[in-house]
Formats: sequence, C-alpha cells, structure tokens
Amino acid sequence: MFNHVKAVSISVLAAAILTGCGGGTSDCTDSDVKDTVVSIITNEVQKARWGQELFSKGLVDDLEVTRIKTTDYDEKLDRYTCAATFSFTFKGKEQSKDIQYVNSYLEEEGETEVAVYGADDVKTRMLALGMTMGR
Repeated sequence: MFNHVKAVSISVLAAAILTGCGGGTSDCTDSDVKDTVVSIITNEVQKARWGQELFSKGLVDDLEVTRIKTTDYDEKLDRYTCAATFSFTFKGKEQSKDIQYVNSYLEEEGETEVAVYGADDVKTRMLALGMTMGR
C-alpha cells in the first residue's frame, strides 16, 4: 500500500495533532484535518532554503487538499486512511500531486494525529518547478 520506509519517515517528521471536540478521530474531509495536511506539506517544503524562497517570493500560492476519498476506515482502531489531491499554483499555473494521509485517534490526549504520505513528492514537484521557473 505505502512505501514503508518513506511512510515511516514522513509520519515521524510530519505528524501534527488536532484537538477533537466530540472525541474520536476526525474524518478525511474535516476542515482542520485538511488545514493540517496543508501545514505539514508547507513545513516540509520550507525546511529547504529554496522552498522558503518560493513562498517568500509568492511563486507558490493557493494550497489546498481536494478530491478527497476515504479509502479505509478501521472502526476498531478509529483510524481513517485518505487519498486526495494536493493542489497549488506556481506562478499562477495550477499544479497538483496525489497524496495520502492517515488520521488516528490518540486516546490519552483525546486528539487526532495526522500523518501525510506524499509530502516528498510534492516537495520534489515544487523543486523542479522552481529550478525551471515553471517551464
């Protein structure tokens, strides 16, 4: 399903926590989850100096998670597996990359943890666009 090595590194590096209001895991389409996915990917890209420059120069904009599908729900673990498209504009041109993310419930904290798979692919796409200036 996922590349195991990549999945582990991304979930460790890019896990974020959401506080849930009513208990239980937030679903794939939850607005806080989508915002967290955007934040995780943005933070991953901005770890590189070139990524910081793309954002500071306004070359990358309109980041959003779209075309969301719940690909699996494990009721026993209260865990959602989600597939989506991460969309953004580069110099005004629409770009997209498919991603996956998993929402799990942290019982002791009463929060949802989000792990993104595919952030490296988005980062690579942005790097290529930055190097070619979108040509």
